[in-house]
Amino acid sequence: WGLTLDVKMAVLRATLLASLLCAAAGFVPVHRTAVFGPSSSRAPTTLFASATEPVVAALSDKIRAAIEPTSLEITSDAEDPNGMHVSIDVVAEAFEGLSKVKRQQLVYRAIRDEMNAGIVHAVDAMSTRTPAEAV
Repeated sequence: WGLTLDVKMAVLRATLLASLLCAAAGFVPVHRTAVFGPSSSRAPTTLFASATEPVVAALSDKIRAAIEPTSLEITSDAEDPNGMHVSIDVVAEAFEGLSKVKRQQLVYRAIRDEMNAGIVHAVDAMSTRTPAEAV
């Protein structure tokens, strides 16, 4: 699309806010459609059951790109007017030899744009383990 990161973040935030307002008014969306890339490309079309799913997918993509985890689970815990709350469980070899704080810093660095934009208001729980610790 050629959009800047700021514009993409604004669109994601507006989508989440619209979903929260609809939910507060009693409207429940059946699905959302997100098309990635220009309509003329063969970009995938993804159907989402809620407005939080594209955000969770974006977080997952960013964490996977930055840390290359062997296992990753992101759960949307709550929505509030300030943004989404998530829990993150990640297992990665990149955590070998790092303190708990350094591990969490790697994850936060990967998702800082969503945190700074207010799309994600809080990470309520984060588990960062090495593959050996996950066994």
